[in-house]
Amino acid sequence: MSGFTCQDLFGVSPSGPYSLLRAWERRGRPSRLLPIGMSPSGDRILLSLRAGSMGTVYFEDHEVIATQSFTDDGALPENMVPVADSFDAFLGMLYDPDHEPA
Repeated sequence: MSGFTCQDLFGVSPSGPYSLLRAWERRGRPSRLLPIGMSPSGDRILLSLRAGSMGTVYFEDHEVIATQSFTDDGALPENMVPVADSFDAFLGMLYDPDHEPA
């Protein structure tokens, strides 16, 4: 996916602005999808805990209203896009935009 930005990754702290628990409670609990981060525009980054897509990382656009649910056969809501096949692949995509490569 081109042009994707992750501003914040959530931690396991029970409180604070980057708390995974706080992010989970703030915008609902998507079924078997764990919110792990946030884009600069407030879109969630979700890690799948589902059997058919375990470990896949998704981008959830909060401005698009989903009329379809995430189904076990792999259908995605209209507001979700896969960004990485695994958490490791997602971490490998991250970089500091203010740091120019040498």
